[in-house]
Amino acid sequence: MKKWIFMLVAACMLLALCACGAKTAGNTEPQDSPEEDLGGQNPVMNFVGAYQSDRAHATVACSGTEDAQIVIEWADSASELAKWEIVGRLDPENLTISYSGCTKSILHYDGSGEVTSQEAEYEDGTGTIVFRENGSFTWHEDQSDRENDLVFEWAPVTEG
Repeated sequence: MKKWIFMLVAACMLLALCACGAKTAGNTEPQDSPEEDLGGQNPVMNFVGAYQSDRAHATVACSGTEDAQIVIEWADSASELAKWEIVGRLDPENLTISYSGCTKSILHYDGSGEVTSQEAEYEDGTGTIVFRENGSFTWHEDQSDRENDLVFEWAPVTEG
């Protein structure tokens, strides 16, 4: 049963990728802009998915034909979670997103896992995300007091 569910999810993901990358028929003219070269496909599509770095988890998604939406969550404890919400545009030449206007929130949970409070720590965060061809990315947050940038590895869907 688990195999069938996994195959169904994989088929849905494949169909979604095909639909996002589909070109419109009849347009054979050479294109000048990067978006048109991709047939309207968001260049972030190649990096969509879930990523992991120690206790941090990241989700990368597309927004429209140009922007990326990235959510990074870091569990400080069982009752507290830091959450960064990033929107940026991928530079396809160097696979880098330089962003500004990132929101960092701190969420507090009760014993049953329900959110009891959510406080914005800042709404003007800046930084960079650099994707690698090997399925990882490096995150540098300008407001961080960490010495090293976080490296996130792609986290494939596993059978439960």
